[in-house]
Amino acid sequence: MVSSSIAFYTLSTLALYSSAFAQADFAPCPILGPRYPQPSQVTDSPYVQEALQNLTAASNELVQSGGNSSYTKATPNTTTFSIALFDSVDITDVHIPFIYEYHHSAPSFDNKTSVDADSVYNIGGLSQFRTVYTFLAATQDNLWYDPITKYLPGLNGTSGRSAAAGTDWNHVLLVDLATQLVGIPREGSCLHPASTQPSTTPIYSDAAFCLLALALEKITGKSFADTVQESILSPLNISATTVGTPASDTNAVIPDNVTTSGWQIPTTDSALLAATGLFSTITDLSIIGRSILRSSLLPMPTTNRWLKPHSYTSNPRNGVGMPFDIYTPTLTGTVVGPITEIFTKLGPNGLYSPYFGLVPDYGVGFVVLSADTNQAADLNAYADLIAEYLLPTMEQTAAAEATIKYAGDYTSRDGA
Repeated sequence: MVSSSIAFYTLSTLALYSSAFAQADFAPCPILGPRYPQPSQVTDSPYVQEALQNLTAASNELVQSGGNSSYTKATPNTTTFSIALFDSVDITDVHIPFIYEYHHSAPSFDNKTSVDADSVYNIGGLSQFRTVYTFLAATQDNLWYDPITKYLPGLNGTSGRSAAAGTDWNHVLLVDLATQLVGIPREGSCLHPASTQPSTTPIYSDAAFCLLALALEKITGKSFADTVQESILSPLNISATTVGTPASDTNAVIPDNVTTSGWQIPTTDSALLAATGLFSTITDLSIIGRSILRSSLLPMPTTNRWLKPHSYTSNPRNGVGMPFDIYTPTLTGTVVGPITEIFTKLGPNGLYSPYFGLVPDYGVGFVVLSADTNQAADLNAYADLIAEYLLPTMEQTAAAEATIKYAGDYTSRDGA
């Protein structure tokens, strides 16, 4: 037993350390959210126009150098990719739902087909945020705290075990599945030994989203594919996105043969495709991203609750959402200061690698779809380019618009 004097000393010491740390790093804590109203004239902004020109130049340099520029781990000789940047501003041409596009066809592709905005890729792990979006659009957000066994009672046979031997499914909530907080393995049978108790720490799991889709089928009484179509694709007038391998290979991006590339999915059970089995284009994903930013399919409070961290990682800059990876850099680059939340999702599958991001503070987002003839590409170099050229520009554009709208001399009614 620790004596009271030692315990008091320990607590006192901790208090002194905490006080010293707080004084060293103290700064006023700003309200979470954007510093300025979202810019409404993004494409007309000279800052944005210059940034997009610089982004194209940097992307050209990256491609022409074979990946040997200042941005490492890029493999343009074997990676075919498409990039789109989109915003939430109302648009007149719904067939071009982005403000920027960039495409590259790798020389290693045998078919030498040039990719464009209508090229279809396997979107791998991006399927997971689409599964959550479908769940929200079909049911809103009042079921998240139901246990999974309410809809899949067959899981009860594995309950009551320790964390080392299995999962107590009666205590697994739907929100645990959507936020990677189940503790079940990454792949394979969802009944393998668990790594942690539910709601302990985020651990990536494809199986969690298969279970979420199965629960959604019980709730709606329809197949997962039909619910995706009715809740997301049809309302947004999307036609190139499919649950499972498209029936036609028109506009298909296939880096090798249909089996080794990951193009041909070996199951037709749509619920089992909820984690990594969807196919799409940068056009469709831009439409979907814009609909999230504009909250066109959901009530705004539902979208606000969705785009929030639910847990954290060991990296203080990274949070976990439903099912987004949330990066929160400070604008000043210091420990304390205004932050911008970037909601991202990536997930290689076979020879495909996708990257998706939303920045609600600025009302913008991005999507990168790729296929490689050797292995799923590392897309960090391309994401770094987007972050370097787009995000600072959006802050400048928002500040400039706010200055025009609100800067001036103000007086009270009594003339003071």
